[in-house]
Amino acid sequence: MSIYSSLSRNSMLSVAPTVAEMMQFPVHSGSMTEFHMDRPEDDAIVEKMFYELMIKRGYMNLPEPAKRLLMAKPTSGKWIMIYQDKLADWQAEQKRRAAASSSSGKDLDEDSPQWYVKKIMEGTITTQQLASLSVSLRTQPIG
Repeated sequence: MSIYSSLSRNSMLSVAPTVAEMMQFPVHSGSMTEFHMDRPEDDAIVEKMFYELMIKRGYMNLPEPAKRLLMAKPTSGKWIMIYQDKLADWQAEQKRRAAASSSSGKDLDEDSPQWYVKKIMEGTITTQQLASLSVSLRTQPIG
């Protein structure tokens, strides 16, 4: 029985600390803030985190061969995907915070929802910008 079948049956199964507990950010080094997340020593924790990533990103809706290919990745490859996902989330949050702290109604951040709404309302949005919005809507967490 694989970890995936046992996790799908026991969705409340907890063999590891939560991802939030595993993450240590922001880490301050001098005046810079940087992302840091240690790889768990236990591969079962990495497997659980990868399963959560597959659900979060909608990979469970992929065709079976693609899902099998992802699940067959070595643990190190799964960890890279987990780390990159959390880094992207952290970077997006940093961008949101910077935009919120500097938003005085002047220039909007090009990736902000307000910027896209403004461009659409003005009728000046390009095809490439719409494509970028489409990618952001599929990959970025809402909220």
